[in-house]
Amino acid sequence: MKNRILIVALMILSVQCLKTPSEDPPPPGHDKNLPVIRIITEYNAPISNRADWVTMTFSLTDPNNPKNNIAEIRNHQIRGRGNVSWFFPKKSYRIRFRSGREQSLLGLPAARNWVLLAEFMDPTLLMNAVAFELGRNVFDLPFTCTYHHVHVYINHYYAGLYGLAEHRQVDPAGIGAPGRVKVDLPEGWFVEMDSYYDAVPKFRTTDYNLPIMIKTNIFGSDSNDPGYDYVKNDWNELCRLMASETFPENGYRDLIDLNNFVDYIMINDIVLNGELYHPKSVFAYKKDNDSKISLGPLWDFDWAYGYVSGHRYFSDYPHQSLEQPSGSRDLPKHRFFQRFFEDPVFVTRYKERWNEKYSEIAAVSSYMDDARRQIRSGVEDNYQRWAYYFWNGYDHDHTRQISNLKGWYERRIIWLNTQINLWNTDDTD
Repeated sequence: MKNRILIVALMILSVQCLKTPSEDPPPPGHDKNLPVIRIITEYNAPISNRADWVTMTFSLTDPNNPKNNIAEIRNHQIRGRGNVSWFFPKKSYRIRFRSGREQSLLGLPAARNWVLLAEFMDPTLLMNAVAFELGRNVFDLPFTCTYHHVHVYINHYYAGLYGLAEHRQVDPAGIGAPGRVKVDLPEGWFVEMDSYYDAVPKFRTTDYNLPIMIKTNIFGSDSNDPGYDYVKNDWNELCRLMASETFPENGYRDLIDLNNFVDYIMINDIVLNGELYHPKSVFAYKKDNDSKISLGPLWDFDWAYGYVSGHRYFSDYPHQSLEQPSGSRDLPKHRFFQRFFEDPVFVTRYKERWNEKYSEIAAVSSYMDDARRQIRSGVEDNYQRWAYYFWNGYDHDHTRQISNLKGWYERRIIWLNTQINLWNTDDTD
């Protein structure tokens, strides 16, 4: 119900406040240190929804490396993307290049699909970038997306500072790449857990009622097609064993990549990501029949970093989310994710991994400073374009917002370090 009220309010805000692009000239001189993407739609057609593709011309200029420049390439496509975020004035988009015309952007592996993230809720424009930094450079979590800040112009008018990232999907080349999972079809699969439950084929698990949407829809959109039974069987068996009274010594660990689950959940714990509660935007995959279930790629962190409500971040309350048996559950994960913390083997590995990575986790604070310096003038351009639409009380001092983010992150790490090292794992085999 709260989500519906929020969506309606945002729709009203968008209708009442959002000016047409023609009323907003480009800034007089945007930051020259960041790449620029220019999109011109056919006949200047608006990008008005998340369903209809609009034909576009695409170009990219990289002031740091001219080899990345892309002159105007025509007859590609763009459309809106997002759930609640689509109703914000500043929109996110998905880009799709023509079949057989996969495109490398900024030196990254070529792909047909890319995402432009508006980051309208994020006062730092770094929250997704920090989570991806943890995934890629601290934990080496497979298939973690890359993230580049870029200026975007649509039909000659400045749209703002965006995050460019890969679209999460199975890698059609079958070799794996950032955002693109290596899955051998038809033996393997790729799914998303999301409480919106708005894409087919889909099913809910018998235990835990997890909302599973199948992204490898090679048998069509009919969720009852027997071709999808192998995905349903894998998830129902895992959930059955986890819900069983015989958990955890019942073979459930044989079905999952335990180290992968530890890393994925830990990253979400570090940034206190509320999406594990619903769950939403949680992806998982199985490479083939002989592989184990893994989690990833990481995605969607605008309900993290001490998010409370009403565009407020960096709150220290509620602070807890770990599910150690004696711990507070002020902000619980979905009970599926809670259950892992009732397995002494999982808890022991979690504690070991935390201590292995603690210094690197703490060092991500310096990454925030480096990123702030890189994008600071670009952020000013973004504020100039969108300040009119931000919630009352929105603080436009980016240096202060980064300080708030760093302070929260550092306090969070100290708290987690204390809590995790209180766990008694001495009796675990």
